[in-house]
Amino acid sequence: MDKISKTINGVQNEMRRHAVAANDAAQYLRRNNIRINGLHVNQNDDCRNVVMDFIQKSLHVHIGTKDIEAAYIIPTRPNSSASQSSHIAPVMVRFSCRELRDNVIRNRRLLKSSKISIVEDLTTLNMEVLNRLRNSELVQKTWTWNGHVQALLKNGQKIQVRPFETVEECLNKH
Repeated sequence: MDKISKTINGVQNEMRRHAVAANDAAQYLRRNNIRINGLHVNQNDDCRNVVMDFIQKSLHVHIGTKDIEAAYIIPTRPNSSASQSSHIAPVMVRFSCRELRDNVIRNRRLLKSSKISIVEDLTTLNMEVLNRLRNSELVQKTWTWNGHVQALLKNGQKIQVRPFETVEECLNKH
C-alpha cells in the first residue's frame, strides 16, 4: 500500500509540473493582451476603433490602428442573478507590441474614478492563484505583472506565487 501511495504522489507531482509548464506557455502567448472591463461597445461599432479612441482620450496614450492587432467583446455566460441589460461584457485587446500594452497598463490609474478597469489577460490557473491569494489571511495586497502573480504579505514581505504553491511554501523558499 505504501508503494502505491508513493507512486500516486509521484504521478501527481509530475502532472502538476506539466500543468505549470503548459500554464506558463499559455500565459506567454497572452503577453500582449489586456482585458478592459466596463467599456461599453455597441453591437454596430467597430470594437478596435472604440478601444483606440478610449485609450487615446482616457489614458492619453497615442496609438494608431496598426498598434492594435485585435479587439473584441469576450462572450460571457448569461447570469441569472444580474440583468443582461446592466452587464457590460469585457473587451479583449491584443497589441502589436508589449511596450504599448505596458504603457496602457501604467496609465490605468487615470481610470480610478470611473467604472472602467484594465487588467492583464491571465490564464484560468493564474486567475485562480490570484483569487486564492486575495482570500488568504496572510496577504495584504495582490497584483500581477507580465503574467506573474505577486503578493504583499501583512508582514511586509513581497512574494511571487506560482500555480499549486501555497503562501507558506513561498515563505520557505526565501
